[in-house]
Parts: sequence; structure tokens; C-alpha cells
Amino acid sequence: MNIFKRKKVVNNNQPPTLKAIIKDWAGAMLFALVMAFIINTLFIQLYAVPTPSMEKNIMVGDRLVVSKLNFGPRLPMTPIALPLMHNTLPFTENAPVNSYSRLIELNYFRLPGLETIDRGDVVVFNWPESKDASGDYHPVDKKENYVKRCVALPNDVMEIKEGKLYVNHKAAVIHNQDQSSYIVVTDGSAFNSDFLKEIGVRPYNADPAATNDIIMIQENQYYMFLSQTQADAVAKNSIVKFMQEDILPKEKREDNVIQPSTTIWNRDNFGPLTIPAKGVSVKLDLANLPIYKAIIERYEGNSLKTENGLIYINNKKADSYTFKMDYYFMMGDNRHNSLDSRYWGFVPEDHIVGKPLFVFWSSNDRGCFFDGIRWDRLLKKIE
Repeated sequence: MNIFKRKKVVNNNQPPTLKAIIKDWAGAMLFALVMAFIINTLFIQLYAVPTPSMEKNIMVGDRLVVSKLNFGPRLPMTPIALPLMHNTLPFTENAPVNSYSRLIELNYFRLPGLETIDRGDVVVFNWPESKDASGDYHPVDKKENYVKRCVALPNDVMEIKEGKLYVNHKAAVIHNQDQSSYIVVTDGSAFNSDFLKEIGVRPYNADPAATNDIIMIQENQYYMFLSQTQADAVAKNSIVKFMQEDILPKEKREDNVIQPSTTIWNRDNFGPLTIPAKGVSVKLDLANLPIYKAIIERYEGNSLKTENGLIYINNKKADSYTFKMDYYFMMGDNRHNSLDSRYWGFVPEDHIVGKPLFVFWSSNDRGCFFDGIRWDRLLKKIE
């Protein structure tokens, strides 16, 4: 044995090869994507608010932290999908391309949560009417996210009378920032901008994409979206000569409101209506079928047809139906500027995404970047 044999010296200062660098970066990116997927699926999700349907509690431009733990994480139902993309590929707005495949679609399953949905909870859910570019409904977990307030639970009886909500024959709790629309007539003077700013009313912006709290109908008439606190302040303004909440008469039927064929319901006069609950049966007839059609067909996967005045479910004559899931009635706090369960019906339990906890960022659509930041809303708890 040659003990004097020279050993090969390894140069630890030698720079890594391009292959090694790419391998390290790929591994780090894969790990980050996996962790982001786990966090997004099981723990929290970020959500940007696109519409004013929850104002003044939740504003357009708010970014919310949504907890999956409160109501229980829902496991993915469409597992073949690009990570961190909800339902379309980026930069395909003009001709949207789905970011998922329907090759594998799993049944609904939810892990246990910290709590159950209660009346008054703000909830993020998949919008039941969400469709892709071809006009087909997205898979449940790929439907667009909406945020509304749950006003009625399974088996509850809800009703709206002259704009006031009743649940189980009792007046529902009114939140301080719940908003309605008002017709306001002045003496011809315009509202002072400082006054509007003081009470939190945004001045009119002619940009079609802008969210407005005040719209001039004619020289001395305005249409205003106000909370009760704001409405009280406007009513006390010396230039106001007449003010009235814009409540539709109960004799006016709105055809875009979901309802039996024999009723006269509208946004302000709706129901009474019992919210479907798992295991509960309802009598069916041609009059009330519009209320339950989406549940029977789309949400619970049955075939449905009517023929010669009779109803057929899965090719069998039916005069009743037993629900397989629980359902919820969701409404926006901005009662007169919200497309909600009054228009597209109940939200199935498998569409529930999570509970928004707080605003982590908020900016408006007016002014430059720093002027647009709503500093007073950062970390604001959602109630």
C-alpha cells in the first residue's frame, strides 16, 4: 500500500453548475407550490371583493383573509388543475381558457370545522350560477367566489315585508352598516363635498366602472345608497326637502326574482319561504317547481321534466322531493344593489368556501395609489 499516494483535492469553492442551480430552484418552487396549495385548500384563502353588494360593511377593493377552518375545509372536487389559478388561465380575459380539467371529478367531502354557519355570518361561497366561456356551469369548486351574509339556515322560514327581513316570524338583526337606496329631493342646492366626506358618501364619479353612492336624477333629485346612520344624517341636512326609502310596492312582481309562478314577489316583498334542509321533504307542483328546479337537477343530480301537467324525477312521476343537502339563504347588506338568493336561489352546503375574518388590504378606485389606500380598513374585522 502506497501511503504516500496523493489524494484528490476537492475544490469546495467551485461555483455550482447551471444544472444544479436549475434543480435547486425547481425543487424550491415545487415545495412553495405544494405549500401554497395546502394552505389555500385547508387553512386560508385570499379574496378580492369585486362588487358593492356588501357595502358599507365590506367595500369594493377590500382584500379579505378567508378561513377554511371555521366551517371546515372542503377537499378539492376538481383535482386536475393548475395551482393558484381559480378557473381560467391568466391573460385570457377576452377568450377565457379553463385552468382545470374535468377528467376527474370527486364527490363533495368536508373536514370537520370549528363552528357551523349561523344566522348573520358573513360567508364566502361558490356562486351557483357561475359558468365558463362556453356557457357550461363550472365544477362546484371552480365557480366564482361570492361574499354575502347568511340570513336564513336550513328549515328556517324567511320573509321580506316592505324591505324588512323576518326570520322565523321575528325581525332580523339590522347591522349598523346595512345599506338601502333612497330618493332625495333638495331645495336645488348641491350637497357639500365636505358633508358627503364626513358621513362617508362617495361623490359622483362618471366613470362607468366606478361605484357610486349618489346619482343625480335631475337638478334637485338624487338616488342615494345609504346606511341607516348615513340616511339619518342626510335627512337632517338643511337642503333636503323630501327623502324616502325606495321600497317597491307589494303589488309589483319582479320576474327576475325566484318565486312560484302564482306569487307576486319582488326584492322588498318576498316569501314566506322555508329553506330546504337535508332529509326534509317538500310537496311539489308546477307552481312551486321554479323554486326547487335547480336543487333537483343541478345541485343533486337528478333528471327533471314536466309532461301533461305532471312532474317526473328520474323518469318517475313525483309529487314530492326529499333534499339530500342543507341549503342557505344569502343576501347582500346593500339590499337594493345585490344579486343574491332572492334572484338565483339557495346556496348548497357543498358550495360553502369559508368565513372571512378580516381585511388585510383595501384600496378604492379613485386617486393615485397612496391616496386610494383605505388605511382605516386595514386589519378590520369582518362582522
